[in-house]
Amino acid sequence: MPPNLQNRFIYNTSETPSETPSEILNQLPTQRSPRPTPKPRGRQRRSPWVQAPSRRLPTRISHNQVSSNPASNPGLTDPASKDPDLDLEFADAWSPAVEAVLDQPSSRLPQMLMMGGLLFMVSLGIWSWYGKFDQIGYASGKLVPQGELYKVHSAEAGKIVSLAVSEGKLLQEGDLIAVLDNDLAKGEVERLQQVIQTAKRQLAQQQQLLEQLKLEVKSRQHVSDAEIQAQQIAVGRAAQQIQTSLSLMMQSRRICRVIKSGWHALNPW
Repeated sequence: MPPNLQNRFIYNTSETPSETPSEILNQLPTQRSPRPTPKPRGRQRRSPWVQAPSRRLPTRISHNQVSSNPASNPGLTDPASKDPDLDLEFADAWSPAVEAVLDQPSSRLPQMLMMGGLLFMVSLGIWSWYGKFDQIGYASGKLVPQGELYKVHSAEAGKIVSLAVSEGKLLQEGDLIAVLDNDLAKGEVERLQQVIQTAKRQLAQQQQLLEQLKLEVKSRQHVSDAEIQAQQIAVGRAAQQIQTSLSLMMQSRRICRVIKSGWHALNPW
């Protein structure tokens, strides 16, 4: 007998029952009908468009329907008059919530989780067998080349940016070995360009000064030529004056001699 049978009895509290519920339950027949054939294992998915077969719920028995007269309750007291489908009705009496849970299709989440875990394990095994990863280690020591060591010097000092050769490569004269950082060279070029610009400005200033000096020399030459000519004219004038003075002196001497000779002639003593 299902345990929920007791919940399906409805007693009227206004009347006092002649028998207790336990006595009524004890009077029920204990013989059960054969159980139905069990369903095969595994839940079958039902189509949502197919209506599930209806199941008859057990009949509710109230206190008014249960009487102390055994003749009025043949289904409860007389085993011969027992309904054979009573146990089947009780056995099939599932609640709607349980039926809804049973009718739901089985979830594929566990299967998907198992397949995902299996795929992850297989991928991890393949990667651990064929995968490669770099390992970084630190060691101290000194590299010693095989054979004769050739020292290569650069004409310019700088930081090596990249190497154009690899280990074991044969080199010839003129091959590129390494590329140096040109930051220092760029700085030196900029400094030299500034020096060149400064020298050009100084050269332009010197050329302007030279042109000015040439103009001054030319102007001075013109001035000196005019002065020389003026002085030459003055010298010529002075020479003429001297000649005139000399001629006047000679004439004065002659006059003096004549006068003196005439004086002696007049006064011989």
